[in-house]
Amino acid sequence: MKVKAVDSFKAKIFDFIQDFPCQIVLRADLVTLGSSRQVSRALKSLVQEAVLTKIGYGVYAKLVRNPLIDEPFLFNGFSQAAQEAMDRLNIQWDPGQAEQDYNQGPSSQIPVSPSVKLKSRFNRKLGYKGMTLRFE
Repeated sequence: MKVKAVDSFKAKIFDFIQDFPCQIVLRADLVTLGSSRQVSRALKSLVQEAVLTKIGYGVYAKLVRNPLIDEPFLFNGFSQAAQEAMDRLNIQWDPGQAEQDYNQGPSSQIPVSPSVKLKSRFNRKLGYKGMTLRFE
């Protein structure tokens, strides 16, 4: 990321995100750093530069560059990112039936489409590159 003196707030947000321990960054994590408008501009700029990707309303995930093809990607995949986002949003959930069957042994088929069973209300969509989190 190229940071100029004019982009000092963007640099502040970038440094905060780089030091943030989680893969998922919520917009609520950044509101203490500046005004809502400043945060929006910085997030939009970081998404355009492929430092972050927006996976839901107010939910962003850090991207990592693949050194072989220089493409950004989610480090642990969309399924793990979506589950971490649910945890960060304090949503009660359990793994979907296909994932439970795979983990417990009755099925050897690896679940491809991420799904979760909700224990509390959640009315948002989480998605990345055509994949969306399904709710059972």
